[in-house]
Amino acid sequence: MRVRAVNMHAEGALVMSRQPWAPRSVVLVHLKSFGLMGLAHLRHCTERGLWRYAIGVGFPAPLM
Repeated sequence: MRVRAVNMHAEGALVMSRQPWAPRSVVLVHLKSFGLMGLAHLRHCTERGLWRYAIGVGFPAPLM
């Protein structure tokens, strides 16, 4: 699923999605433009208007 990154840092990111995600899920993150990938834990999913969700993810280990 594609999302739009709003804020990124070494420990995590805030992304916007059109679909809600379940908090505490584990997802695979692939940042094509940076050539990085790794696992992320979903910290929160907050509705932001009609069909928009702000999703906070944390990286338990540095992305590879």
